[in-house]
Amino acid sequence: MTFAAAAPVQRSFTVSKAPQTITFAPLADATLNIGSVFVFATSSTGGPVTFSTSTASVCTTSGTGGEVDLIAAGTCTVRTDQGGTALDAAAPTVTRSFAVTKASQAITFAGGTCIVRASQAGNGTYAPAAAVTRQFTVGSPVGTASQPGYWMLGADGRV
Repeated sequence: MTFAAAAPVQRSFTVSKAPQTITFAPLADATLNIGSVFVFATSSTGGPVTFSTSTASVCTTSGTGGEVDLIAAGTCTVRTDQGGTALDAAAPTVTRSFAVTKASQAITFAGGTCIVRASQAGNGTYAPAAAVTRQFTVGSPVGTASQPGYWMLGADGRV
């Protein structure tokens, strides 16, 4: 049995790079006084993820370490990217935002002596006033543990 030569057949196909994704969890809000936060993201292929911000007036990043420096109060938006390799396509960008707030503060008085000095500069109509100094003692606040305390000052400057 003899066979004739087969006719040549040509076929083409496309080889695509493998897709990948970035996992980047939501970010918790932060207060400005902590200075910086660390963020973490991974790519499905294990390639390095880079970080950037689109809100440089609020926060900045160096790119790869995951450290985000807090600059001012506002909304910080962090962007993650993974550029791909010869075998893997670039991952779609993932962004996360979080609030950067000012830290709260409080003023408290402890018992002791308080000295207040008042002065008033003159202007075109008034001569300067003589400086006045008053001293008073701050005692225990009036109140309970469940009700914040307050001090009452008399006209003579005494508590």
